[in-house]
Amino acid sequence: MTCYIRSNDMYRAWPLNAFGLRMIQKNVCVELNRRINEDILRENNDNCKIDTKEDMVEMGSLIIISHSAHIYNENFKDVELIIKDHYKFTPCYDDPNGYYTISLNKYLIVIQHYDIKGKLMREVTGCDYNELSTKLVENLLTDDKFHLMYLGREIFKADFCLKHGIEYVQDLEL
Repeated sequence: MTCYIRSNDMYRAWPLNAFGLRMIQKNVCVELNRRINEDILRENNDNCKIDTKEDMVEMGSLIIISHSAHIYNENFKDVELIIKDHYKFTPCYDDPNGYYTISLNKYLIVIQHYDIKGKLMREVTGCDYNELSTKLVENLLTDDKFHLMYLGREIFKADFCLKHGIEYVQDLEL
């Protein structure tokens, strides 16, 4: 779901808006799955119904685009405290060879390599850490040793999540 908000108070309104939109997404999925089940039962008459996660409509991503995102002066001190308590510095390495996204797709780990302008250059898939590490070295997606170490760590995490049925989110700790 993509939502465009013209003017967005990022401290007071955004969290409530995001939560409300997520609940709308959830309600739509629940209702769609209920109706699909009813249609299947009505057509088949053999008590066949949606019984696996793969058969169900999932919520998907929520994207909120704010034309004007702002924090009002009276909220600055609260925001500074939140940042002080929760902000974690994440170093960013600019690699002239581009950047990489890592995700899980059912039974595979997917690495997508984008150039610095955001164009998809190639996609590499594999079922585990060893296979993807080999492909990474064979294809040498980058010559930046720090980027290679980062990719190795992320592929390892993705492999662990895939094997243990855990949701993988790139750049987040397990």
